[in-house]
Amino acid sequence: MADTYTETVLRFRVFRHDELPEQHQQAMRDRGEDPDARWSLVASFESVADACACMVDETGRKADWQRFKVVDAGKTQEIERRADLL
Repeated sequence: MADTYTETVLRFRVFRHDELPEQHQQAMRDRGEDPDARWSLVASFESVADACACMVDETGRKADWQRFKVVDAGKTQEIERRADLL
């Protein structure tokens, strides 16, 4: 069994979406994947104000193909991750 670690992800989360080139999007659709559903966690916070400040900061230096959003997950979560995927 692989080694694991626990990650604490706070309630308010900032996510980034990278808009892929159309050819890559189509390849994902061909595999049954939704390219618009691929959001990556950037950071998490205990307060919505801190999450929004982070999103504003990230948006200020983003590339043209990137979008950001804040999500209220309702609670902090402990997530177990596989260490060999680092």
